[in-house]
Amino acid sequence: MILGIGVDVLDVHRVARRIDGDPAFAAVFTRPGELESLSAWAEPAARAALAFAAKEAVLKVLRVEDADGVLFRDIELLAGGRRPAVRLHERALAAARRRGIGTIHVSLSTAEGSALAVAVGEGDVNQKESA
Repeated sequence: MILGIGVDVLDVHRVARRIDGDPAFAAVFTRPGELESLSAWAEPAARAALAFAAKEAVLKVLRVEDADGVLFRDIELLAGGRRPAVRLHERALAAARRRGIGTIHVSLSTAEGSALAVAVGEGDVNQKESA
């Protein structure tokens, strides 16, 4: 059963300017080696924009609030050949379990300077864990 859907779109050029101004910026929202694992997909700014958009879309699936303390680094985007995947860590994993979400599917695309991510959370509402 689908328990959540999230979509996010980012301007790749805006992300590129942010990275150029602060090379450590990507480390704030990615896990070690995460962007490098996506290297076959796109140039560096597009990879960063895709990763950021994917994490925003996943946060929408999880319906987390600031008080939940979920960090971008709690969501890891994996290159699975032609099909990207998401691995949840720490607070994001706990939020998914609370909602009964067992799997998150993600689809990514770039076009005309934009990065698009769609995430779908699948699970069983009867499998929710209590907080």
